[in-house]
Amino acid sequence: MLRAPDGRRIERLVQHVGWVDGNRGAVAEAVARTRAKRGMGQPVPGGCYGVERS
Repeated sequence: MLRAPDGRRIERLVQHVGWVDGNRGAVAEAVARTRAKRGMGQPVPGGCYGVERS
């Protein structure tokens, strides 16, 4: 929390995952299939789901 002239506001929020159900790799698998289908090759390391960062 951060004190501001008009009251308090949230400065930062951290969420810790305590439980997950289902296929945790579903999004990455879908991206890999789409990239393969379009002939785009492998994602750039450090990129977000294959999107290059500048």
